[in-house]
Amino acid sequence: KDYAEFILQFVKGRCLEIGCGDGAWTPLFRDRCRVLFSLDLSLKRVKRTRKANPQVNFVLCDARYLPFKNEAFDSVVALEVIEHLPNVFEHSRFLQEIKRVLKREGVALISTPNKPIFRFYSRLTKDSDSTHFSELNYFQFREILSRTFSDVKLYGKFGWLSPFYKYRFIRKLHGFLSKFVPFCKGLLAVCKRS
Repeated sequence: KDYAEFILQFVKGRCLEIGCGDGAWTPLFRDRCRVLFSLDLSLKRVKRTRKANPQVNFVLCDARYLPFKNEAFDSVVALEVIEHLPNVFEHSRFLQEIKRVLKREGVALISTPNKPIFRFYSRLTKDSDSTHFSELNYFQFREILSRTFSDVKLYGKFGWLSPFYKYRFIRKLHGFLSKFVPFCKGLLAVCKRS
């Protein structure tokens, strides 16, 4: 819940959700912004999410080629999307498109698994994602974002203790461990353009 609250504080005005997937975040964003556009590359997912959120504007497209005017959005959210692109060149194209459609004082939220930590965790849990084509580590993520945005702040989501979040102590411990960003399983960037 704390992670969601942290993300939602930046969602405002006209918002673009890139990679809506099955719509887990869509209703939360819809309730926080004036206008929400949600997009995905999967027609099946767009249809499913649209059915549950008829008041949202849905777009079927590739996020590397956004069909919007320059500076169209106050906030852009791309959670767990960048690692699904084929390579680092496509990461750059994707980030340039986000920057293009983001208003001058807008905020982009971009998250990704932290490659070495996520891979280790996936081996332990025997849970891998075959759609991750180009995962990034903390340093690679920071570097590619810094080449595109003038102001980048990275936050971590420790993520190892999620089965025990019902315990207050575990949530506090998770919050503390999340401060050691390079060692977190998940990375979240808050990016601004000036």
